[in-house]
Amino acid sequence: MKREHFKPQKPIYSFKAEDDWGDYCNGKQRISKRNKDGYAVHRYLCEDGISHKLSEHVAKWEYFNGEIPDGMVIDHIIPVRNGGTNKLSNLRLVTPKGNANNEITKGNLSKALKGIVHSDEWNRKIGEGNKGKKRSDEDKRKMSERMKDFLKDPRNHPMYGRKGKDNPLFGTKHSEETKRKMAESMKGKQKGIPKLKLAKQVYQCTIEGVLVKIWESMAECNRNGFSSAAICKCCKNEFNRKGNNIYKGFKWMYKSDYEKMLEDLASQQLN
Repeated sequence: MKREHFKPQKPIYSFKAEDDWGDYCNGKQRISKRNKDGYAVHRYLCEDGISHKLSEHVAKWEYFNGEIPDGMVIDHIIPVRNGGTNKLSNLRLVTPKGNANNEITKGNLSKALKGIVHSDEWNRKIGEGNKGKKRSDEDKRKMSERMKDFLKDPRNHPMYGRKGKDNPLFGTKHSEETKRKMAESMKGKQKGIPKLKLAKQVYQCTIEGVLVKIWESMAECNRNGFSSAAICKCCKNEFNRKGNNIYKGFKWMYKSDYEKMLEDLASQQLN
């Protein structure tokens, strides 16, 4: 039977665009009863003379806009489970793909699937079905752009904030075979990696130039009560508010500057 035979008879049934739940039968309003998914469903006396069960939002759309074209569906812009209504302003004509791509609907689906684990047999079938399939460059580009926009906010990442026992990998250990494969895969890859820049040693001297201590890094100075920012300015010969490059009564310099200072002192003594 064709779809048009299921249209409710207009002389009997009517709708108001602003109504949320309910339609009119012979001028009397009837309140919709919702099914388990929250959608209003009524029985309508249709053009074929038989009473058929129809979703209210579908019957309402056809009442105002005519028959739904083949391959199209009626989508709630705000889904029913999110407080959406059957107002005409909340209904739209889309393809099934457009219906599935409703951002709010996708959010509901991700919550519904959270925690579901596929069986090994199901995963095997998915793997076999994807064998030999390759995504086009255009699909890869679109996926990359979507992920860039999605991850602009780090809170969107599924692993955001999942630390310690909340992390699904907590307590797991690699097998010896996995460790061996990882080691083999990394062989020869270290050659192209630049060496890390080592921290510079800092020389602490008196104002007369007598060496007091050699610090291994700015961080070590910082841990021992000195300001690494102030020491860094001294090493770069940047003047402080007092108009000199002395900090806490000491001169601070890098190794190269200290060796140059010793050379200058030696040349002065010779002269």
